[in-house]
Amino acid sequence: IPRVATTLSTIEVLAPFVVQFGGEVRCKKPGKLSFVQTKKLDGIKVLGEFSLQETGSAFVKYINNDGARSHNMDGEENAGYAETHVVLDLFNLASNVWTGLNMVFTDMQGIFHEERYVLTDLAIASKNVLAFDAATNWGPLAVKKVVCDARYNAKTHAPEVYEKFLSVFGIKDDVFARV
Repeated sequence: IPRVATTLSTIEVLAPFVVQFGGEVRCKKPGKLSFVQTKKLDGIKVLGEFSLQETGSAFVKYINNDGARSHNMDGEENAGYAETHVVLDLFNLASNVWTGLNMVFTDMQGIFHEERYVLTDLAIASKNVLAFDAATNWGPLAVKKVVCDARYNAKTHAPEVYEKFLSVFGIKDDVFARV
C-alpha cells in the first residue's frame, strides 16, 4: 500500500505471542499478596497480545469479527477518514484481491500513534468457514460486509486515493461486486 500514496498512514501489525509455563511458575492466589510456586500451570500455553495503552493514544476497535465497523471509520461521521482510516480499508481491499476474493482482516484493533496504525491480534474472515478458528472466522457474510463497506467508504470519501489504489495495483473496481 505504500506505493499508493506516500501521504497515507502506515500499518504495523504486532503479532500475538505465546507464553508456555514451566514447573517453576510463581503466581498469586486470589486475595493474597504473596506469590506461591505451583506446578498446576506446567506445560500450559497462553496466547497473549501486546498492551497498547502505554502510548497515551486511545485503543480503538476498528472492525469487529462480524465486519461491523467503528463509527471512526465512517466517512460521513469522521471528516478525517480520508486522511487516516482509508488506509485500513485499502489494506482489506488489497488483501481480499490477493487472496482470490476469499479473505479479509477482522478484529482489527489498535491505536493510531505517531502517524501510523499499530494493530494487534488481527483475525481473518474467510469464505471457507472451516479455514480458520470458528470463534473468529465469521465466514462469507463478514467478508462481504468488510469488502462492501471498505469499497463504499474509500470510493465515496477518498475517491482520488481509491482510484490511484486501483490503478497502481491494476485492480478493476467491479471485482469487488463479485465478493
